Amino acid sequence: GATPILASQVGFATVANAGDAAVLPPAKAGMQVDVINHGVQNMAVYPAAQAQGGAVGGDQINTLGQNNPLTAVSNTTPAIFYCLTDGQWWTK
Repeated sequence: GATPILASQVGFATVANAGDAAVLPPAKAGMQVDVINHGVQNMAVYPAAQAQGGAVGGDQINTLGQNNPLTAVSNTTPAIFYCLTDGQWWTK
């Protein structure tokens, strides 16, 4: 399963497998989470599913659709996730 993100800033030093993943906390307006992938592989960052406290049907990142992950590329600029409305993460 995906590693839960429990802080507003998190770095992943060990991303050894292409299938490694993390899951964001439920998207609540005003939140921001910064994710840095220091690993050698890309990793998937999932929004919270409904069962994890996300919106009905699950949270969404950008326009990827509910419960679909964003790829955090290895050794690049941090992915900054911010929420303006409950259930919807945006990145920059």
